[in-house]
Amino acid sequence: KSGYFQCAYHGWSFNGKTGDCVEIPQIVKHDGDLATIPSRACTTAVPAQIHQGLVWLFPGGGLEKALTAPPPPSYPKMFDGLKKYTY
Repeated sequence: KSGYFQCAYHGWSFNGKTGDCVEIPQIVKHDGDLATIPSRACTTAVPAQIHQGLVWLFPGGGLEKALTAPPPPSYPKMFDGLKKYTY
């Protein structure tokens, strides 16, 4: 889903613009439908960027400060020899 981030471990999905949790696969009603997501599962949206296939978050200072921050470190051989998975 465009604009959503999903935790590869837990499977929780978040709206990248609002921070709202939009899916928790582990909570379902007895009839198999997805249950209501508790508001405490939501978070605050923060600036982020994708670099070398990883999501880097900038949790402090807002977008203006994030845009002037140095880029994340690069590791040229970071994924050499590792099997890449696409979900």
